Amino acid sequence: MPAAPPSGQPPAPPPPPQKVEYRWQPAPESAQLDKSIHLGTPEPLTPESKEKLKLYPPETAEPEKTPLAKKDPSPALPVGIFDFSPAKDQVSGGRRPSLDGLDWLKDNGYRTVLFVRGPREDDSTDKKQVEKRGMKYVSLEVSPATLSAQVVIDFNQIVGNAKNYPLFVYDRDGSLAGGLWYLHFRGGDPNADDTARVRAGALGFREDRDDTHRTMWLAIQKLLSK
Repeated sequence: MPAAPPSGQPPAPPPPPQKVEYRWQPAPESAQLDKSIHLGTPEPLTPESKEKLKLYPPETAEPEKTPLAKKDPSPALPVGIFDFSPAKDQVSGGRRPSLDGLDWLKDNGYRTVLFVRGPREDDSTDKKQVEKRGMKYVSLEVSPATLSAQVVIDFNQIVGNAKNYPLFVYDRDGSLAGGLWYLHFRGGDPNADDTARVRAGALGFREDRDDTHRTMWLAIQKLLSK
């Protein structure tokens, strides 16, 4: 502890602070800013940019809500119906619908459902579920062995009757209903063969498959040759 100054004398001035040298060192890599970021020179506000600021206010401000333009409703998409496709005006076809598919048909205003089935195929469940939803149920029996001109006429009458519209036609795998669609589109015109194949193909008919489709196709050719 420094000695006290003699009485009557002013205290000695404090010693000058020691000079400390500082050297700048880069911060650790974890604390450095991304060197790839370069700030450009600010551009002055132009009349055009000022107008944009009016159109896009700061996020803190409540954005002005403008009513959306009214659009036409999108067409409803099928649910639970494989190979669904329009066949003609007010008539569509596809595979056997699930329960969701039947609900979709009802919700979209279908009036009649036609099940094209084999001669010994039980359709009691199909009939019950269709009628439970307030739609008319119709069935038509056909197979490659029982295909005849009368069956084709019956099919054409059902799909051509406007009282059944809107109408949905289905079968199990596309072979039976698809074969009848081919004959419906072809009619009595041999020149319509290619068009009929394409349109029946869109509804699930595959005459080149080695299964019930091929068997049905051979039965069709036999019927046409009579």
